[in-house]
Amino acid sequence: MVAKQSRFESNLCSKIFSKLDGIESECVIGFGDLIERMENNNYDVVLIDYDISGLDLDLVNELKKDAKIILEKEKEQDVSLKAQDIADLIVDNIARLDYLKSIIEKL
Repeated sequence: MVAKQSRFESNLCSKIFSKLDGIESECVIGFGDLIERMENNNYDVVLIDYDISGLDLDLVNELKKDAKIILEKEKEQDVSLKAQDIADLIVDNIARLDYLKSIIEKL
């Protein structure tokens, strides 16, 4: 599961993930859609744009079940201590396909 802030980012995400062999994904737009999906499904990995509007890390933590949480941030962006505690991994921009596939496979 990948949660992005905008339709453009979600469409781009879908195209990127479609090129990763052996990894199934679904991309959603906005925090509300993410929460709805997390309430009704189980995921191995949930990648969340750290800038997503309305991000509630406590709720993500409550709903994650067995999912590994990856937060994607901008290169120079600081993240909160709570984010560091809840996320299994915090990464800078995921545009490189080889890097993206390797971090997902490690989790």
